[in-house]
Amino acid sequence: MGWFDFLRKRFDTNKVGNEVKPYLPLDLAVIDSWRVRYENEKKSILHPYVEIAQTLMNAGQHEKASEFYMRFLNDQNDDRVHGMYLQNLLLCSSTTNASLLKAHKEWAELYDSPARRVGWEKGMSKEKNKKIKLGYVCHFFANSIAHNCFLPFLKLHDKSRFEIYCYDDGETPEHLRQYADHWLDTRGKSDSDLAALIKQHGIDILQEMNGFCIINRFNALSYRPAPIQINWYNHTSTTGLPFIDYVMSDRVSIADDDIPYYVEQVYRCDQFNAAVRYDAELFGSRTQEPPVKKNGFITFGNFGSGHKITHENLDAWARVLKQVPNSRLILKCGTFSHDLYRRVFATHFANRGIAGDRVILLGWTEQADALKKYNEIDIMLDNMPVTGGSTTFEALMQGVPIVTLRGQRWAARSGASVLTTLNHPELIAETVDDYVKLATTLACKPGQIAHYRKQLHEEMVTSSLTNIHHFYKNFETAYLHMWERWCSSETV
Repeated sequence: MGWFDFLRKRFDTNKVGNEVKPYLPLDLAVIDSWRVRYENEKKSILHPYVEIAQTLMNAGQHEKASEFYMRFLNDQNDDRVHGMYLQNLLLCSSTTNASLLKAHKEWAELYDSPARRVGWEKGMSKEKNKKIKLGYVCHFFANSIAHNCFLPFLKLHDKSRFEIYCYDDGETPEHLRQYADHWLDTRGKSDSDLAALIKQHGIDILQEMNGFCIINRFNALSYRPAPIQINWYNHTSTTGLPFIDYVMSDRVSIADDDIPYYVEQVYRCDQFNAAVRYDAELFGSRTQEPPVKKNGFITFGNFGSGHKITHENLDAWARVLKQVPNSRLILKCGTFSHDLYRRVFATHFANRGIAGDRVILLGWTEQADALKKYNEIDIMLDNMPVTGGSTTFEALMQGVPIVTLRGQRWAARSGASVLTTLNHPELIAETVDDYVKLATTLACKPGQIAHYRKQLHEEMVTSSLTNIHHFYKNFETAYLHMWERWCSSETV
């Protein structure tokens, strides 16, 4: 059976009782249009299997998305699509540390060539007290998360100790490029050419910040252009890659028992290894009273990325809504700018017995407008198994308590790490049942919610979570430790 015949059989929604109807309401006309476009423009668009996998991932169907990624990958090798599969694997509730390690090693076996690295380390500096050259490889330097997290960190580097190079595969405005000593537009450069450029610049410590996004440069790093190469920022598991030397995290996110599941050396900061720049104007649009006071009912929320909403999430959230009478849930993300996904998720909740008027699905807005929406939320409900990132910081900064689940791997523990740093372990659940109980119990305590509203913002502002200076000092200490180890090693 050809791939299009398979899709017609799987997605023919005209068939009565078709098992696929709740799987995803894809119209055959849509699939046919993908087929025509793909056959005419193979070099410029994704294969329909990959399109469907992405659609399923955004629709909360991660295990089924994996099926379509693998159907494509069983036919042909494609390192970028394989990376997309690995990203989706992170989101699957059934994924474990062991399965992540196995899958990432398989990526390395397929696409890495050790022969590329022969001779590249020759001549690399081992001067312990030199000014260290730091290289950052990324395609999203200009997005809102980078504005509040990475760029302030970049700006504050100790320029007497470090020289900063940014290798940019995106479009970054000129005024942001001033944060680095050298800013290079690398769009269109092949991986081998980029590796040669990094080697030519004599970079000592290199960070690949894209993770396994469809735009990433792990193949450039596979040449070993720098003596120390690090995974941090956008991929919360092992990379499985022998040319990545370190992953950087913290002691809550990566526990002692997790370390055997990393091919890299695990460098763990004492506290959560990220920080958000506090912008009084941006984060100042908050009310002092929780909305339950005027509404008379509890409003839960989640403003994380739509692709993080799993069936595990949906089941838990439906249980919470059923146990808290008249409560509402506001979900806000770019995914819900599209009618297809609003219909899909409305169906998900309806299938769990939750009426449509209790779930409000809102699309993307600018960050300043999104921050104002926190004024409508009493309690944030974190994602599982991949917890929130920047939205966790935003919620707490706006005084909204967030209930999180401490999961079994790095991607599932970011929320727990943030709340541990902020000294609020009472908001961390150890099981899904505990998560539901925490949320429903807190919903019955409007006085406690009001206390959090007044307390959390001030705690965030005075904590290490917003102390960019403390954050970059931690990272510079880590860099210096890594550099000292390299200089003391016997590697030529």
